[in-house]
Amino acid sequence: MAKKAYIGAENLARKIKKGYLGIEALARKVKKAYIGIGGLARPCWGGGALAYYGAVTALSAAADFPAGAKAGSYGLIGGGKNSAYLTAVNAYSASLVRSSPTALSTARYRLAAANVGEYALFAGGSSGNTSYYNTLDAYSGSLVRTTPAALTAARSYLAAAAMGGYAFFAGGTPSRYNVTYAVDVFDASLTKKSVPALSQARTELAAAVAGGYALFAGGADGSYGTTYSTVDAFDASLTRTVPTALSRTRYSMAGVSVGGHALFAGGYGGGAKLAVVDAYDASLTRTLPETLSVIKDYPMSACVGDFAIIAGGGAGGAPWYTETADAYDASLTKTGLQSMSSALAHGAGVSVGDFALFGGGYNSNGYASDVEAYVVA
Repeated sequence: MAKKAYIGAENLARKIKKGYLGIEALARKVKKAYIGIGGLARPCWGGGALAYYGAVTALSAAADFPAGAKAGSYGLIGGGKNSAYLTAVNAYSASLVRSSPTALSTARYRLAAANVGEYALFAGGSSGNTSYYNTLDAYSGSLVRTTPAALTAARSYLAAAAMGGYAFFAGGTPSRYNVTYAVDVFDASLTKKSVPALSQARTELAAAVAGGYALFAGGADGSYGTTYSTVDAFDASLTRTVPTALSRTRYSMAGVSVGGHALFAGGYGGGAKLAVVDAYDASLTRTLPETLSVIKDYPMSACVGDFAIIAGGGAGGAPWYTETADAYDASLTKTGLQSMSSALAHGAGVSVGDFALFGGGYNSNGYASDVEAYVVA
């Protein structure tokens, strides 16, 4: 998807900085342009604006609690659960063509994914309440799968972040009703590094990057009787600090990064679903941007261009799932976006090219294979 438009002039490609159209003998500025694809009007130029693109090719199978990460120029969504636990990986190119690379080595859901260098890493996960995995699958930029060193502890519901040439995997559930302090870090050569543990063992935490820090925020204990506001921050030297806590204790929130900020949005805490958003800047100072447009837990998130998008999630009332989406720019200004055509919760978000993709999860119709896209055009 082109962010800029060009025209041939004197045998050279000249950038079109502004577009105009003659209407009633007057030149009217073209603010947005669309092209017909598959019988639908798709945005193709808008000067860097964020827009809803629409539903794209669905996942190869419905998948609840998959994970998403980039591998080179591909956006990958892998794993999950429907009537069975899944190994399928769906790869989307920058033109949104879907392909099916080699499957995961182990069928699992509630796994985590992050990219490092050219690789997308899929780590951990479970298949029910008795089988937890320390498996790590790595996909190169050419979608070749390898299985480097495993996690130090088998676990599901862990969180993942990519920062400073490292992929971090932290926390999670190693067995039913238990939680872990474990943190694993891999560099761009897929070598595992030594790193301090979390300051608080917890599951269903969220991860995002603020400047030179990977942050792991919130979470719950194994019984979900206690929720946490704890934030652990790891810098590029793999040193851990504990910055100001979240404004609310909660778990099952979205973590996403934009403009040097880490955002933690929505979630569940204090017996209710929440719309609160906590932001941390590169100095780990916490602020509270405008809240989400609706309360939600298990939303999906991705960053594309200069926008962080928080989409879908479990709603606060019937039908219990939401298609709403909010965007935050680099100054943390919120914009409400056109809603997705499908309400989705606990799916995966991933960016590829000029697109943010949100796919899989669960809704009022059951397990979902839908994939929805937003574009910077």
